[in-house]
This record gives sequence, C-alpha cells and structure tokens, in this order.
Amino acid sequence: YTNVRNWIVTDTCSNSQTFTQTITVTITNNLLTVNNEDVCNNDNGIIVNLMNTVEAQYPGSSALDGTWVDVDNSGAMSVDGLFTPYQIAEGTYRFNYVINDAVCPRTIQVIVKVDPLVCPIGPCQTLVIHNAVTPNGDDLNEAFIIEYLDNEACYPENTVEIYNRWGIMVFDAENYNNREVVFKGKSEGRSTVKQSAELPNGIYFYILKYKTAEGNYVTKDGYIYLTRE
Repeated sequence: YTNVRNWIVTDTCSNSQTFTQTITVTITNNLLTVNNEDVCNNDNGIIVNLMNTVEAQYPGSSALDGTWVDVDNSGAMSVDGLFTPYQIAEGTYRFNYVINDAVCPRTIQVIVKVDPLVCPIGPCQTLVIHNAVTPNGDDLNEAFIIEYLDNEACYPENTVEIYNRWGIMVFDAENYNNREVVFKGKSEGRSTVKQSAELPNGIYFYILKYKTAEGNYVTKDGYIYLTRE
C-alpha cells in the first residue's frame, strides 16, 4: 500500500512551504517457491499432503488460514491441499497456498514433479515369444509378437533381427514394441527386398537382444513360421 503525507513548514516571518512525502510499503518475496519430492503416478494409494511441504519450510503457515489453488488444473488436489497423483500425466505441477493476510498477504508455491521413473518396478513378466506369423487379415497372429517386451521399465532396450533361410537379413529394428515397430511379414525397407513386398512363406530365423531392468544384456534366438494361408 502507499501512504502520502503532506508536510507544511513555516517560519516566524510567516513563510511557508509544502512538501509531499510518499511512503510505499511492499512485501519482499511475496511469492515463495518450494519444491516437493518427485512422486509416482501408478499407485492409487499415494496421497501427497502439500501442507507438510509448506510447514517444513515455513513453520506455523497452517495457522494463517490460507487457500489452495491448483494452478495447472491437475484436477487431483483437494481443497485442503491433498494431491493424488494416480494416473496423472507426467509433468511438473504448481500448487499455490495463498495466505489472505490483510497486513502481509503472500503466496507459497509448491512445485510437484510427477515422474514414472521414481515408481518402484514390480516383478517383470517373462517374455513370451509367439513364433507363428499369419498376416492374412483374420486378426490372428498378424505380426511377430513378443509379449511384455514393450514394458520399458523392465526391458528398456531391445533389437530384433530376422533372417531368411539363406542367412540374409530381411528385417531389423530397435525398440521393438509390437505396435508401430513390429514384423508383419514384410521387409520394411531392407536393401535385399523391396519395402512393400511381402516376404514369401517359409521359416525365418530371429535374433532378439534386450536389456533387463537390472542392466543385464540377454540374447535369444529361434524360428518364425510365416504363412498367409
């Protein structure tokens, strides 16, 4: 706020002069920012009490009767500052604790990062390799499927190579995921076979290399039976 004071100065000869004094009162650091620990978003039992973060930095804040504001509209915070990150998109979220003090209004902003990487990794499923590929449009075995390979927490890296009976590579890919990156009986651009051409029926040989969550590298190989009948 601002106070304006007028001072009138006079002397014994009746001379006078007016002086104006302007006093501006401001709040230093009226927006205070504090970071919360990163939180996981795959456990519906996790509830973050944002007030604990505020109290840890500014003891006694809870007695100031503040109001919580979900700045980024996460939709996961209650009016009393409880944040439930379950299934919330990865990212950084801001929550303001607005202290409605007529003398010293201020805001404490809590920053929360939702990060799946801090989530504990549960038991990893053993890979299941389906080696029959029948891309004939009946929605059965349309592609070479390696179950659970797309679980990046358990298998963060992988490569797949496929060879024909003469040892010529007809397909290779990194980060095979059974969807966008998947073998459907086509060469997918190998120099030996035109990309759009369908590979002939027959037996093919695959080599799968992947990294485990523990950091180990594993190689598996076997046969693929390709037919469009």
